[in-house]
Amino acid sequence: MKKLKIILATITALLLLNSYAFAQRKPISSDYAIEQGVVIVDAFYGYPYYNGIILKTLYQNVGNFRTTNHLGAKIEYMITDEIGLGLEITYAKASINYRDSLYQKYAEVSKLRVLAKINYHFETDISAVDPYLTAGFGVRKNTSYQNGIDLSRDLFPVAIRVGAGMRYFFTDGVGANVEVGIGGPLMQGGVSFRF
Repeated sequence: MKKLKIILATITALLLLNSYAFAQRKPISSDYAIEQGVVIVDAFYGYPYYNGIILKTLYQNVGNFRTTNHLGAKIEYMITDEIGLGLEITYAKASINYRDSLYQKYAEVSKLRVLAKINYHFETDISAVDPYLTAGFGVRKNTSYQNGIDLSRDLFPVAIRVGAGMRYFFTDGVGANVEVGIGGPLMQGGVSFRF
């Protein structure tokens, strides 16, 4: 519940900041959703977290399972009207509490990824729509604990993502985003802010 309150407070603060920022500058001048010099910030929720699915399958019907799936944020700077460079941070966690015949036990898996990304944006006839292709390369850290013992063995800590997405801007500064891809969550969606 505490994490949900933090997320909601962060989104509210970003919305207020975004409203203030757009009151201070002129609207985007082009007929397209984005243009050179624009900064886009996305907050998203991604599904599924595959390590969480494996954990749930291993301990099926024996305990209390919880998962955050993927929580993430992206920032992108448009270096041209079509090309954007950015950074993505994603966190996922799953855990289970269970009891065997004698003891209360606990297992947990988590992942933190940081990716440098490049996006190619397509022009459309609808100025509020921003379709794009994305590719990212970076690092990840997987952790695994069982009953307080660190079982982490991250042999290949490289993160790669390739996908396609779209943003739709309801106003000059606020919109929604969806993305599908491989490497990380299969599907993700959330809110977008354009500065």
